[in-house]
Amino acid sequence: MLREVLGVPGPTGVRAVLADASTSSIVVVGTEAGIGRVRQMLSPALVGSNEDAGTEVVALEHADVRRLASALESVAPGDVRVVIDEPTNSLVIAGPPTSRERVVRLARELDAPGG
Repeated sequence: MLREVLGVPGPTGVRAVLADASTSSIVVVGTEAGIGRVRQMLSPALVGSNEDAGTEVVALEHADVRRLASALESVAPGDVRVVIDEPTNSLVIAGPPTSRERVVRLARELDAPGG
């Protein structure tokens, strides 16, 4: 389960740093510069070397972010992480391109009126 460790809005470029204890992962939500700053603060042993992994933000127009995240987590491949950003009703989807794109596509399909 993900839990917010730090919320730093503003000029730092970092919106949130999330820890996933089940996978011993850290997810950083922010601008490219902000994520770079966090990478510099971390030990090189903690920073993953998988350059193929990426992140995409899906701003939901109709669906409830918590309900949709729960549904996606139940079907997402193990190499994909789904994180919610409640204030913007957005999903942050991270993982390798093929798996991530599949989950992003499903999220957009399920974000329908009445969802």
